[in-house]
Amino acid sequence: MPKKLPPFVTCERSRHGKIVFYFRKNKGKRTRLPDLNASDFDAKYLAALSATEPQKRAVAGAGSLAWLITRYKDSGAYAALSDATRRQRDNILKGVSAKAGHHPYKSISRKAIINGREARASRRHARAVSLSARARPV
Repeated sequence: MPKKLPPFVTCERSRHGKIVFYFRKNKGKRTRLPDLNASDFDAKYLAALSATEPQKRAVAGAGSLAWLITRYKDSGAYAALSDATRRQRDNILKGVSAKAGHHPYKSISRKAIINGREARASRRHARAVSLSARARPV
């Protein structure tokens, strides 16, 4: 006889054929739960039952690199740039913020900035070489 599921827990078969468990209370948000026999099932079930969201990565606070990038984008120097320059800088800063935005900006050294710039340049160069090789007539 199958084990009885806790309240608000449903069992479904995924499109890959795997059995998965979800918590859903009163048409609320559906939350994926680990397997019933998993060690962290009870903790995740109780968290879903008490409607507390799992702790996520902290939002960029004052002093972080993402905060500094936001301050730069609010500045007059950034506003004075042409649209094309702003678009290029936005693309660069978006990648920098995604990769290291949560770090305090005071802890980032000159060497780390140079290494990041060289890594981006080598990827750009490799992409340009790859594209030019495809464009050549045979």
